[in-house]
Amino acid sequence: MNILLLYPNLWGRAFTPIGLAMMSSVLKQRGHTVKLFDTTFYSCGEINEQSEGEKYLSYKATDLSKYGVEYEQKDPVEELKGLLGEYKPGLIVFSIFSSHLHSEGEYNMYYHGKNLLNNTGVEGIPVVVGGIVPTVMPEKVLNDGVASMVCRGECEEAIGELADKLARSEDITNIKNIWVKKGNKIYKNDIRPLLQNLDEFPFMDLSIFNDKNFYRPFKGNVYRMIDAELSRGCIYRCDYCVETIMQNLYGYGKEGAANALTKEYHREKSVNRILKEFYFLKEKFNLQFIRFQDSNFLSMREHKLAELSERFPTDVGLPFYIETRPEGLTEKRVSLLKKMGCVGVGMGLEIGSQLYRKDILNRSCKDDTIVQACNYLRKNGMRATTYNIIGFPHETRKDIMQTVELNRRAQPEAMTVAFYSPYLGTPMCDANIERNIMSNDIITLDQKLYTKVNHGSMSNEELVGLRNTFIMYVQAPKIFWPLIYLAEKDNILGKLLYKFFRYLYKP
Repeated sequence: MNILLLYPNLWGRAFTPIGLAMMSSVLKQRGHTVKLFDTTFYSCGEINEQSEGEKYLSYKATDLSKYGVEYEQKDPVEELKGLLGEYKPGLIVFSIFSSHLHSEGEYNMYYHGKNLLNNTGVEGIPVVVGGIVPTVMPEKVLNDGVASMVCRGECEEAIGELADKLARSEDITNIKNIWVKKGNKIYKNDIRPLLQNLDEFPFMDLSIFNDKNFYRPFKGNVYRMIDAELSRGCIYRCDYCVETIMQNLYGYGKEGAANALTKEYHREKSVNRILKEFYFLKEKFNLQFIRFQDSNFLSMREHKLAELSERFPTDVGLPFYIETRPEGLTEKRVSLLKKMGCVGVGMGLEIGSQLYRKDILNRSCKDDTIVQACNYLRKNGMRATTYNIIGFPHETRKDIMQTVELNRRAQPEAMTVAFYSPYLGTPMCDANIERNIMSNDIITLDQKLYTKVNHGSMSNEELVGLRNTFIMYVQAPKIFWPLIYLAEKDNILGKLLYKFFRYLYKP
């Protein structure tokens, strides 16, 4: 059967989403034909994440046009109509799971994809939606009318089974992980057990992506880069994180589940599988860089990291970037990472208050641990990036400046700043909705880069001003802070000062 994967990316920044690559490989392994419709390179008038990051000093300015990365002035609706008429898919898989996005990106992607399919006219073609949004709110997605099916949780095996049954005209109402709407009835199926041996999956299929997807910047240089994973699942339970949704869905959210999280929910590929897969992908797609999207790369045992540090440089030989928690960045592990080929590490600092991190976020990480982790990375010549969040409920300017101060102590080479936007279904989001701090219909909210809470303590304008100047406050001597405060303002003087400090502290 012909199957169309839909990736309604609005962020103007290329990725090779792992879920799409895995879905394609599994479907092709089962004998189906797969094509991808990706809106990344259509000029849709939305925010370009790369240029936004450059503007706020998170990213170094890079000209991707030298590598053929241009945006097309075409109507995605008309392009999709043409593809549907030519390709005639028997199933559309609408994927909105993307590990690189905060919740507003997931909801925005769903909203854009829903409108795209509605305007295109896909009557008669079965549509299944997979990702966090349908996992959290399956009935809402089904009642929106664009899809007759949703896939909850990890979807490769479920959608593979769905495609097989559709191709054979068999009953599809009893597939685990899949909810099906027929008329006014919704068939709600249970979740199948997680695949424990990730080596059983085929290699990622990167052939579905436009070649432009591979050209991406790191520290001002451009590489042929992919997103990839060595593991799935996180052993921690942060109350604002998407992982808690998946943990609860699979029954690992109860008290005392820590051992099961480590032994069953967190799963890893074997060393031999890792080496074979990434050597193959490197050679086939001329890769130069890997961005590992594992929830916590350093959940792996130290002996395994040590083996990879010996074999990965010779068997694969690619530099890479990881994301992990500061607690895992010991001096020995950082040394092993460097030997393996790691050139950059992203870690969640989140908020400067150690007490808030522990009591509200359920994230027990001490300030000194974060500072020491950045020190180890700097000592080994590796880029440290901290991920920061502002706009928490009732957070004050003083609280945000405490986050600034912790970054000044840690001295990371790079920082990102996002607005508080917890996923629906997380403990923090549920608590916010119960206290009327956040709407329970978040998809209808303005999907710009603003906090989604009724803040109370600060206006959106104040939060945007602090987001814009956050990195300036971290990098500048405090004697400049009164001027940076003026640069937060949206007036002539503020814009002039902002332009000056942006030039002064550009990465």
